[in-house]
Amino acid sequence: MAHVTLIRPPMVILRLVQSRSTCPPIGIAYLAGSLRSMKHEVAVIDAVGESIFQFTKINKNKNIAHGLTIEEIVNRIDPTTEYICVSTMFSIEWPYDYQIIRAIKKKYPNKIIIVGGEHVTAASDWIIKNCPEVDYCVIGEGEKKLIELINFLSCPEKRFDKNGIISRTFSRPSREGPVDKYLMSLRIRSVDDIPLPAWDLVPLNNYLDNNFGYGVDKGRNMPMLATRGCPYQCTFCSSAQMWSTRYVARDPAKVLDEMETYLKDYKIDNFSFYDLTAIVKKDWIVKFCQLIIERDLEFSWQLPS
Repeated sequence: MAHVTLIRPPMVILRLVQSRSTCPPIGIAYLAGSLRSMKHEVAVIDAVGESIFQFTKINKNKNIAHGLTIEEIVNRIDPTTEYICVSTMFSIEWPYDYQIIRAIKKKYPNKIIIVGGEHVTAASDWIIKNCPEVDYCVIGEGEKKLIELINFLSCPEKRFDKNGIISRTFSRPSREGPVDKYLMSLRIRSVDDIPLPAWDLVPLNNYLDNNFGYGVDKGRNMPMLATRGCPYQCTFCSSAQMWSTRYVARDPAKVLDEMETYLKDYKIDNFSFYDLTAIVKKDWIVKFCQLIIERDLEFSWQLPS
């Protein structure tokens, strides 16, 4: 069993424009749930949720960091942790995230630092070449590959599939064509088997109590994922290059089971689906709506279309 710390860095926003929604870190919560299901000890540092009303000027006052400061993040790391994982979603955040990573490595030079997320998937080769503090990049969906990497690092004699892991030892095939077939091969197909998000490790109520979330403000707003991926290749979107065109939907009954749990445990008013494109399959939406009626549930929900 390994001790893993997952870090969601502060949001980096323009100084004069609040252009992004402050949302609970569903990706980090999924990673935490998956690691914990394999008996690893997991800690989460959600820099936004732990200091949701703190804003710090950065980059010569050109940007604002929303959440904990770099020093506060580093000081929250348990010295006994073995692996530190940092998630970077947007390229605008990488320069500041890298400052965090360098500060972590300065204090804990012998700890292994792993990065993942949208930006890392897009720029893993560059990161490994130019950022010596980073030991491994996990590309694509992280739940399966991060567990495999942690298991390998904890017990190197185990068999290890290096696909999806980039390091100074492991490289990735070159990208070819409009759809990255390598990324498609990494996609998780059995999405119903992914453990549910470990929301108990995240300061979720800091978001819910203060009406932070994505989409229309409808009270206590809970994030959800019912599907993964998108089958289309819109010219303005990087999805095909990031995730391939594989689209996988969860069992609608299991999605609703999860939502019922949140209704009970967190007194949720509204669910926001964070899917890339939720309404691809009409029969899935119809079945989901039928189940809501059959179970006589009452809530509002919104989804990207």
